[in-house]
Amino acid sequence: MRDLRIGEVVRFSAIDDFTGEEMELIGEVIGNHEAVKKQFPEECEDVVPGFYLVKVGRQSGLFVISRDEVLEVIGEV
Repeated sequence: MRDLRIGEVVRFSAIDDFTGEEMELIGEVIGNHEAVKKQFPEECEDVVPGFYLVKVGRQSGLFVISRDEVLEVIGEV
C-alpha cells in the first residue's frame, strides 16, 4: 500500500472497543504520523511513518490507523 495523503477518504478495518469485533469504517485522513504524535503525545510518542490520523464522520473521536489496515482508498474530499 502506498503512502496516504491528507484529504483522502479510506475504508479501513478497526476493532470495536466495546464488543471486540472487527468492523469496517470510512473516514478522511487528516494527518500523518507527525499529527498522530501531536494529538497523542504520550500514547504514540514512538509512532513511525505509515500511521495516519483519521476522522470518521459517524464516530466520535479520531482513529490512528496503519497503512496495513487500509482496505481501499475511495477518493478525496
